[in-house]
Amino acid sequence: KYSIIKKKELGMTLKQKLFDVNKKRECLEARLLEKQASTTQLGIEIKENSILMLREEMELNQLRIAKNKTDSSIICTALQRLTNGSYGICVCCHQEIASERLDALPETPFCTSCSETRETEAQTST
Repeated sequence: KYSIIKKKELGMTLKQKLFDVNKKRECLEARLLEKQASTTQLGIEIKENSILMLREEMELNQLRIAKNKTDSSIICTALQRLTNGSYGICVCCHQEIASERLDALPETPFCTSCSETRETEAQTST
């Protein structure tokens, strides 16, 4: 009797351990699937963010290019004024632009007063 009971207990213990191992396996496999799905999702998000960052960087670069073109045009115009002898004369009021202003902003076509008037008008129109 002792060995039959022991064998049954041993059999139950083995079945329970096998059940526990299978439960653990299922749990671990489920966690693995969650992690793999999460990793995949993070990879997708990283790619999407990278694409967004590239778009933002491209837009910034386009703005920089536009600003550089505008600045280059203003400088070319200043060079033309220098060539034709009108450099240092305000294009609005035709008064002399202060040398300090030209030192700070050599490409400016406006005296301080006309520049301030233009800025005020621009602010009121927006």
